[in-house]
This record gives sequence, structure tokens and C-alpha cells, in this order.
Amino acid sequence: MNDYHTDPLNPDTDRDGLPDGDEPHIGLDPLKPDTDDNGVLDCDEYFEQTVDQSRFDSDLFEDNLAVPSLLTVSAKGNVNSNIDISEYTGHLKGEERVYVGKVIEITKSEINSGNLSFTLSEDYTVKNYELAGELTNGLLICYNDGENTTPLATTYDEETRTLSADISAEGIYFVLDVISWLESLGLDIPSETSVEAQPSIQTFAARAVSDAAASIATVQIKGQVDIVFVIDTTGSMSGYINNVKNNITAFVNEIESAGITPSFALVDYRDITCDGENSTNTKKNPDGDNWFKNADDFKAEIAKLTVDGGGDTPETAIDALEMARQLNLRTSSQKFFVLVTDAGYKIDNNYGIKSMSEMIDLLVDDDINVSVVSNSSYQSTYKSLYESTGGIFANVGGNFKDELLSIADMINEETNSGCWVALNGLIPQIVKLDERPVWNGTADTDKDSLLDREELKSVWPTKYIDVSPFLYLLGLPWDYEYPSVPAYDYYSNPTKEDTDKDGIYDEVDNEPRVKGYYDEEVEDIVIGELTIVSCSNPLTGHGFLVYKSAVNDTLDFTGFVRGYTYQTWNKVDPCFYDIQCGQSVSIGNAGAAVGGSSVSGESGSNSGGSSVGSSGGSSGSSAGPSSGSSSGSESDVAGIYFNREFAVEANNYKENYDSSNPSDFKQEYDKNYAYTKKITQDQWDKLIQYHNDHNTYDLLWNNCVLVATRAWNLIYQDDQIDTNAIPSVVKNRIKEKSNSFVYDLYSVLEYSL
Repeated sequence: MNDYHTDPLNPDTDRDGLPDGDEPHIGLDPLKPDTDDNGVLDCDEYFEQTVDQSRFDSDLFEDNLAVPSLLTVSAKGNVNSNIDISEYTGHLKGEERVYVGKVIEITKSEINSGNLSFTLSEDYTVKNYELAGELTNGLLICYNDGENTTPLATTYDEETRTLSADISAEGIYFVLDVISWLESLGLDIPSETSVEAQPSIQTFAARAVSDAAASIATVQIKGQVDIVFVIDTTGSMSGYINNVKNNITAFVNEIESAGITPSFALVDYRDITCDGENSTNTKKNPDGDNWFKNADDFKAEIAKLTVDGGGDTPETAIDALEMARQLNLRTSSQKFFVLVTDAGYKIDNNYGIKSMSEMIDLLVDDDINVSVVSNSSYQSTYKSLYESTGGIFANVGGNFKDELLSIADMINEETNSGCWVALNGLIPQIVKLDERPVWNGTADTDKDSLLDREELKSVWPTKYIDVSPFLYLLGLPWDYEYPSVPAYDYYSNPTKEDTDKDGIYDEVDNEPRVKGYYDEEVEDIVIGELTIVSCSNPLTGHGFLVYKSAVNDTLDFTGFVRGYTYQTWNKVDPCFYDIQCGQSVSIGNAGAAVGGSSVSGESGSNSGGSSVGSSGGSSGSSAGPSSGSSSGSESDVAGIYFNREFAVEANNYKENYDSSNPSDFKQEYDKNYAYTKKITQDQWDKLIQYHNDHNTYDLLWNNCVLVATRAWNLIYQDDQIDTNAIPSVVKNRIKEKSNSFVYDLYSVLEYSL
């Protein structure tokens, strides 16, 4: 301001549409609307800029095989004041296995050119595929505009392990292993001879098709099958391991000869109580991946198995089954596990599973068929496991290959029945429908009361995905034509009753592919309700917020000082907090306190008493932290908490309730007023960021009710609540709202007095 003499009362002195503070960063004069006098306003000029790392979501730099490492763009305005680069997790993403690293989305900036780079993690093995006689790593950076995916000309620097491509717009970007993708579809990879012999076929990148299907050469979508062998390799298996290896190898040979091409995975386990908690392992293929697409590589890995360890007879099979279940199984694949052991099982595991019944429920929910190969004396031990999941039992000491071949029959039956189709996405998502889509079809594959034809936008493929451009960029000649992949656009996924997994079933969800629902009054996608509560008594006061979720979600409370588990004094470290549709969590600022039945150091001019909590409906007793819970009586620190009002104050009131004088209790609690509004994802993100930025306590300048009202006013600029440091004042101002009300904690938390 002093350097440029800008107007301190006007953030845009020259009225060119750019904030004064941004203009010097891109070489502009904040006092001239057209700095270079070229007849184009500064706000409409494009400037070459490098995006600062702070504009990338920090999650992109963690557990990511392809880290976005550099982004230079030509964009309007100061790109480092508005651009956002975050992980894309929306409905277009589909299966995880085909992507290398995380999918990113660039938003909130008008870009017309630039260059994007991804650096491959050392954990990723760069592959060498042979494509038409030439070697390729198979990797391309791809762009999606929300409708269509375009492969980009990609360079690779072997020394820095960096992929780079020119870009021309904001949108979704990802690294794709093209060869792995085609193999996952069951498609043949072009060889040198097939390229020479391939006739030229007319194809279309994306076209509505009902009248043109005959002119387009298309691939047949093949069934998807994932098979995981879970093998006990403790010392007691020494007498069986050679038989196990021979029978599994023979089984794989039979599967191959039957024309079935599944992906295989291998988990070997021992006893985590004797051999260490890391004694359960997933074997990797030669490229460092969990899945073996090449049967010879899988048989070679089976041959390497050795036995050792184990203590007492039962082993930790549940730990191994859950490790297998948590592999990146394809959503729409037919899934088969084969558990091989000569012993019973222990409950001990690294995943918090409390019983075999719970393990079975998880497997059934994921449609995983589990067969068991063991001693006949353990058939009854594992009977519920293989019968509940549709598997079989075989003898580990016998020729169990023949018995396992019934699995091949099941695979053939499953993959050859129904109709395998591709749904449109970043790359086609392969799903299995109960019948081929037709205009009068009656199939309801996901049993959600919506017919498949009602969930699809057309019973004809609406696009043909041209694979040829991907192969050209990997080195195939431009006169080569690869058959296209027919794909269907859809309103909701006909194989999932809740497409977006937000807890709102497709049958009643007016936005089945987006978290939340469209609200006509708000004219936006809503994810829940936010309530502001302020209460006061002669010697105490408190103000806080309550969020009632309309969706299944994971909330980021990692920037808070602490939380509590529901209705207890058990403290929880800052964490990602799981919440279900209809559940609630409170958020509030508080001064330092000591755990116990009373709370001191609250807010307002008359601080020192207990706060009052509430939720806007269902209390959400099962909501809780994804990790990091702890308990203790150490002193609290001041700052932003979650669930403090539900966890602490509910018990405080319950313990101090005097049944001989209930009127005093109710009078004490009833001195609050509350107000509720619907909240969008963008508003929620701003709310959390505000609390992260004000994660401290000051009685006069940043107390509980000041944080609550200021956060409220930040996201509801059309429905403000006057800010004041005294809870009783804010309570009265909330009372003036036409839809204000008194929260009844006990009815909400279902206590009976």
C-alpha cells in the first residue's frame, strides 16, 4: 500500500478485477487497469507462472506412487492466490488398479497452457513392455474434462524418474499404465506381426451410436476374475507344502487351458503372536505389484514358498484373510479366495476384527467366495467360513486340484452368465449386469428397485472409447487401428445400490454420483446441517457448533487440538473422524481443563462453568475416530475440540442429576437457544479451515462463542449472527431468529430422567 499508494478502503484500486495485493506478483501496476496499454484489461491477460507447492493438497505428497512435482501455467490473475490441486475421488475414477499414483484435479484457475510433471516414487517399478517390437514403459499422462479422456504426449526422464506433458486447461489428470489397463480388460497387446497384418478400421473416439454401431469395430468385454491364495507357511506345513505347490500349479494350468485369465495374488501367513506382527505378507510380482497377470510368474512365486515358525497349533488365519480382503480387488470382478492350512485359527489380527463371524460378514459384504483346503479334522472349524461364502472344502494332503476345479466351473459360470459392459469414466469401468441392456429389460442387478435400463442413460452404448491414440503415443504407427471399447453413460451405477457410497441409496438420491443431495432451496449440493448453540447461566456460558451429517463421510479433524469419544471422557488425538448418515458431532473452542465430571475455563465474561451440547437429530453414537484414540486424565490444552459437548457434558449432567429435584436440572440446561441451516461441502471446508486457523483460546478475543459465530458468519454471509464475546448476548440474538429453538440434550442423546 505504501509502495503503490493504493486505496486502503478498496481492495481493487484500479477496478480491473484483480486484487491490489496480487498484481505486483505478476508484474502488474495496481493503479492501472491495463498495465501494458495493449487494450486488454489486466484481468483478461494470461501470465506465465509457476504454481507454488503450497497450492497442492498435502495428501498428494504422501503414499503416492506418482507425486505431482512441477506445474507451470499460463493463466489469468495470480495463480498462487486461487488455483487448487487436490486428489480426485469422484465417481468417474472407477478401479484403483489401473492408475499409477493418485488422480489429481486442478480447479479454480483459468489456464490456457502449461506443463505438468509427475515424479515416480522409488516404490514403483518402471516396467518394460514390448509393443510391436519396441520397448515402452506403458505410461502416459492423461486428461479428462469431466466427459472424455485424452492421452497426452508424455516424456520420461529416467534419471529423475519424472513424467511430463503439456496441458491446456484445468480438469482431471492422472498417470495411466496403458498396457496394464488393456490387459485388465482382457485385450490382446499388439505384437509386431499383428501391427503389420491389422486392417484399417473406422473408429470413433466418442459418439452416440445406436445407428452407427455396425460401422465400428469393437472389443468384447471379458469377465473380470481375481483369485487370491492365502497359504499357511508355518513349520507344521512342511509335510504338505510340496503337495500344496504341485496342486496349485496344476490348478493354475487347468485354469489357463480352460481359457480363463484371472489375476492372481498370494498371501502367506504364519502366527503373528509368535513370529511377529509383520509375519503375514503379500507376495509381489516381478514389477512390484500385488497381482500376477502372468500365470508363469505366479507359479514361480508359489514354487518359492518356504515353511518356518509358528508356535502352538492355531495360526492367525484371520489376519491373512483380512490382508487379502484389503488388497485392491476390482469392484466388479468375480472374487475367489483359497485358504490353505493344516491348523485351526486364532482371533489375533492387526485389524481389530473380533471374531471369525465378523470376518465372514466382511467377506460376504464384498461378495468374496472362500474355499478352504485343510485337514479333514478342521472341516467343522472352517465350515461356517466356506459355506457362508459359497466355497468348498478340500483335503490338504490329497489331490485337491481336482476338487478346486469346481472353482473353475464357478468362474466359468459367473463370467459367462449375464452381460459384461463398460461404464463411462476416466477409463471404462467394467461391470457385470444380469442381462444385456434392452429397452424393455427387467433386470435389477443391484436390487435397488431401479431397473438397469433406468440407471443407464441409454440401452445402447453412448460412446466408443478409441484406444488407438493411447497406442500411437507409445510408439505404434499412425495407420494402425485398434478396436474401440463401447461404453455406457449412466445416471447411477446399475451394480451398486449406493453409487457414491454416501449413505443415500440411489433409489432416493437425486444426485446418486455426488456426495450429498441437491436441495432446491439452497440451489446446491447439501451434505448436512449445521447448528449454532449458545447457552448461559448466572455463572457460566458456552457457544459451539453441531454438525449433523446427511452422508457417510470421513471428517478431517487433524488440525484440532483434541477430541472425545461419544459420551465418555476418553480423549482422542486429532484424527480423521468417521461419521455415518444421520449422525452428529460437536465442534467448539475451549480453555484448558482437567478431565473429570466437571469442566472449567469455558468462555464469555462469566466463564468457569459447564457447556451444553446437542445434536440436530440422531446423536450418532457409533461415529468415531478412524484412528488415534486415547484416554487419560492429563490436563487438556486450550483450542478447538470435537465431541467435547457430547462426550463430557452429557456425562457431567447425568452424574450430577438429582432425581429429587428434576426441575432444577431442566432449568439449568434449558437456558440455550439454537439455530440450524443446511451446509454444502464448500462451506464445510471453509468452516474446518477457519477452526484450524483459530485453534487457540483467548477469553476476550478468541473464546468459544466468538469462534462459533465468526465461523458461522464466514459461511452464511446472507444469514449473519451478531458477534459478541458473551454467550448470553449471542444466545439472545439467536433467539431473535424466526426459526430458533431450545436444544433438548437429553431427548437427543436418548437419556431418560
